[in-house]
Amino acid sequence: MIKSYDDLLSMEKLYKKSLDKQRKKVLICAGTGCVAGGSLKIYEKIKSLVEEKGLLVDIDLTKEEEGIGVKKSGCHGFCEAGPLVRIEPYNYLYLHVKLEDCEEIVSKTLKEGKPIERLMYHDGDVIYETQEEIPFYERQTRLVLHNCGHIDAENI
Repeated sequence: MIKSYDDLLSMEKLYKKSLDKQRKKVLICAGTGCVAGGSLKIYEKIKSLVEEKGLLVDIDLTKEEEGIGVKKSGCHGFCEAGPLVRIEPYNYLYLHVKLEDCEEIVSKTLKEGKPIERLMYHDGDVIYETQEEIPFYERQTRLVLHNCGHIDAENI
């Protein structure tokens, strides 16, 4: 229980340390368009696969090991390409993700750090690995929605 400002600062350090243990994060879009396309099922599937492999999923203040955070994010603004899955720290953005893609995402990207090119944005022969490279986003300057799609929409 927090009773003083010092208690608050102490809790802040503890939570930050726990968040820092999540070296990789999977952000599954939970915006309306992606949810309609099945993103909540994708969230549950990836979360269960990560848990099955014994990797840290949620913030646990008592554990010391590093792991993977699986979160729902707000709308990325690219609804026509949903469901969208962003993998950090690589900033890979996967489009049109299906349930059957989840195993490959966990085994190839989360465990090995390798991109899955078939899930990335393509323009002819050009493959755009990150959200920031995609022409749709490239000329945008987000101010109010700067963190949208990058943070857990359910946990401030």
